[in-house]
Amino acid sequence: MGPPQVDLLAPQPTYVAVGKFALGMLKDITKNLVEKDPELLARIKESEPWLFDAVTSARDSKTMPHTGGGQIETLAVEEQAVTTHKQRSNSHLSVEKQLAVWKQSSATLKRYACYGKHLAAIDIGFHRASEKIPRSGRQQVFMSSYKKVAIAGATGNLGPSLVNALLDAGFEVTVLTRVGGSKPPSLPQGVSKVIPIDYTSVSSLTSALQGQDVFVSNIPNHGDQKPLIDAAIAADVKRFLPSEFGMDVMRDVKTAALPAFKDGKKVIQEYLKEKGDKITWTCVVTGLFLDWCLDVGFSVDLKGTTRVIDDGNKKASTTLLSDIGKAVVGVLQHPEETKNRAVYVQSASLSQNDLLEIAKKVKPGFSPKIQQTSTAQFEYDAYAKLKKGEDVDNAMMDFVFESVFGEGFASDWSGETDNALLGIKELSEPELEEVVKRYVP
Repeated sequence: MGPPQVDLLAPQPTYVAVGKFALGMLKDITKNLVEKDPELLARIKESEPWLFDAVTSARDSKTMPHTGGGQIETLAVEEQAVTTHKQRSNSHLSVEKQLAVWKQSSATLKRYACYGKHLAAIDIGFHRASEKIPRSGRQQVFMSSYKKVAIAGATGNLGPSLVNALLDAGFEVTVLTRVGGSKPPSLPQGVSKVIPIDYTSVSSLTSALQGQDVFVSNIPNHGDQKPLIDAAIAADVKRFLPSEFGMDVMRDVKTAALPAFKDGKKVIQEYLKEKGDKITWTCVVTGLFLDWCLDVGFSVDLKGTTRVIDDGNKKASTTLLSDIGKAVVGVLQHPEETKNRAVYVQSASLSQNDLLEIAKKVKPGFSPKIQQTSTAQFEYDAYAKLKKGEDVDNAMMDFVFESVFGEGFASDWSGETDNALLGIKELSEPELEEVVKRYVP
């Protein structure tokens, strides 16, 4: 089933031919799917217009999209491939199976054809089209070399979104909990098992990680992750995702130098680079958690007083908790493209003033309370708290806040995200308004 395999050293015309063959598969399967589910094509068209155009018209054209928007001429497609394609009708397959073949054809396009950055749109189309498939059937759709995922930190603010996204994508999820810790709240149905472990013990962790393909860390003490990495290596885990979710410590020297990051996330990043020959890794950089920050009043305090830094117009990348879960799934579905690097996602790029204006729009009469400050003053106050040794946790959160909205920090990666690759769609204006509206008193 699916496109034939081709020698990677074959000349470019062969790549193009196989790419066109795979696109033909996409078109035929789409036709069959629409006959079984009339709403499917409309959902694909709305979520990814390029995917819609590709599967409904591109197969029979004389040109194919190329990286950067250019085009290359498609040379002769071998008659045997065309004949085989016509013979392999997929109409008898279930919707789930056809989506699986569709995914396989998309992967072939990635490997052989010349679609460049547009290829990711196909994957996003799969995410949108498969939303109606029950969890038990989704693993057929999203094929991955990884199947078993262990997660440390499955509760709290972010953990449930990670677990749910992994389960929805068909992964087998094992939750690690701290020995002697409080009993975790009820976990989502479908979690394979829960294993109590000692996070400081490499042997305890190694035993728990046996047979796992991926280890996702979401523990709050970022500097305590070396035993987790060592255990993952000892257990032959293939991919490690550190508790990175947040600001750009990887590229922004100024952010990495702040006390909130230099002894934790930055140290772990360097350790992973040292161990890169023993285990692959991916850092997921998300910016602020958009919905969580609105809920607790961190980015802006809609129920209290908002500390506005400088003029309040500095934009920063922010991501919904649910989109962070999707980003983790996207990483595991694209192991080669995300290997040993940071990936950057966002649901929206927003300033403090943007959020306050949206709040006033969705609730006429709302009047936010504002306390004006500057980047310099904010940093001075945070260091003062740290020096006194009092309220250290709040001081660290102030440094995080400064790294987001403070002058000179690289906190906005609009235009250079991995959204398309990982299946993240930025919020439209109406969608963003609905998010903010939930938190306006």
